[in-house]
Amino acid sequence: MTAASVSPETTSENKEQNQQEALEADKEIVFVALLENVVFDGWTPQSLRLAAEKCQMPEIYAQELFPSATEMVSYFAAWADRRMVAAIDAETFGALRVREKVQVAIETRIEVLRPYKEAVRCAFGVFSVPQNVALGHKVTWQTCDQIWKLAGDTSEDYNYYTKRGLLEPVLAATMLYWLNDESEGSVDTHQFLQRRLEEVLKIGGLFGKLLSKVSGA
Repeated sequence: MTAASVSPETTSENKEQNQQEALEADKEIVFVALLENVVFDGWTPQSLRLAAEKCQMPEIYAQELFPSATEMVSYFAAWADRRMVAAIDAETFGALRVREKVQVAIETRIEVLRPYKEAVRCAFGVFSVPQNVALGHKVTWQTCDQIWKLAGDTSEDYNYYTKRGLLEPVLAATMLYWLNDESEGSVDTHQFLQRRLEEVLKIGGLFGKLLSKVSGA
């Protein structure tokens, strides 16, 4: 393709893509700095201001990137999901059974978040505010969706919603348990997760059998 053959629309699309990539890069930079302050000041404008100073970024620009605490914690959840995916060894993971994949994915996410445990605690505080509860469910659902996709789930029927709906309370309960777990290597959390997953498998199996009977009636 020659320069003369490049349409204005293509040039505009490339420019927008470059701008979006630059924006995402800036968000990553300021967010990492933000994490260092959350333990002291929470998901607040003060934490964001200090992060902007450290990154030598205009405070007003940082505020545009993260205009609210809900924007910060939503990004935190997505950031943790990306780190979880990157930390999983594809070859080893691929040899596991589905239930084992789900468990390993959640345990990997916990390890990714281990240095930021207090930030996670503060994030739960943000999501516990009544007007933010729906958002908390949304980001947890998105994490569950990512976990199931990692596990190889390609369902598009009722199974898609059933699997994610059953995993959501397991993930939330496990994260809350982990926040108060002082056992070495979070072994108690791992055992708690294993028990919850076993319970979910039983419920999911019963639900599937019931639905099959209703469908075949």
